[in-house]
Amino acid sequence: MTAEKQLEMTGAVLFILLVVPFMWWDGFVLAKLWGWFVVPLGAPVLGVWQAVGLAIVWNHVRTRSSDVKHEETITSWTRIGYAVLAPALSLLIGYLIKTWALA
Repeated sequence: MTAEKQLEMTGAVLFILLVVPFMWWDGFVLAKLWGWFVVPLGAPVLGVWQAVGLAIVWNHVRTRSSDVKHEETITSWTRIGYAVLAPALSLLIGYLIKTWALA
């Protein structure tokens, strides 16, 4: 097995082990953003796992076959980075808007 293939396999195994924590992190960020921006409009508060469920439904609805074609070129390490950084960036931007723009 080549070093590149072994690195990819390690990334895939790590991603599988981190799926639940990544789902929780994504749900945590969604629940925070929901609480900051949607609850003041009269919507009910979402718990973390309710937010995870909502994210799953949303991803199911918005996924198209054209999105699946490009997934072959994405490495496991890219997926891990995206699973951590994309929600963190959303949370940071949401916090800045909540703190400075809506204060």
